[in-house]
Amino acid sequence: MRFSIITPTLNSEEYISDCINSVQAQIAGDFDFEHLIMDGGSTDKTKRICEQLRVSRFYEKKDDGMSEAINNGIAKASGDWFMWLNSDDLLEPDALKQVSEFIYRHEHADVVFGDWEFIDQHGVGIKSNKVIDFDVNTLIYYGPYIGSTACFFNLEKVKAADAFLNENLKQCMDQEYFVRL
Repeated sequence: MRFSIITPTLNSEEYISDCINSVQAQIAGDFDFEHLIMDGGSTDKTKRICEQLRVSRFYEKKDDGMSEAINNGIAKASGDWFMWLNSDDLLEPDALKQVSEFIYRHEHADVVFGDWEFIDQHGVGIKSNKVIDFDVNTLIYYGPYIGSTACFFNLEKVKAADAFLNENLKQCMDQEYFVRL
């Protein structure tokens, strides 16, 4: 199993190294991964940091925001499963191992999501969100209870259905995407 981790970024020198390190520190399992950094034209040290940390794939292209950057990453991804991890977010050390084990046990799943935690700028936990069963009405009327950075999608199915994010949305694109899926 191969994961594609897509990180949209723009001028993220303050956080990008922590994000990259959290991906590169994944505990070994029955999987491999690539990390695609989709940079919208940073003018700070983001690119240099990515080069120093030897990111799998770095793409620099002016875009019209996060949704377009993620869509560009989906189009370039080569994994079986993908997720997007914002440049100021982190993966838990065993996240990919846990997700791969879950997928092997639930081979017909097309989308997998799990617990997630809000952290402050120092990586200290502020609030935890625990998984609840998927319910479209909860998603529509309550809001985005699925953490986009704790959600994995079957890449083949997404590409076959031409199911990309709505690039006109600059906020709540994840909620709209989940409802549409």
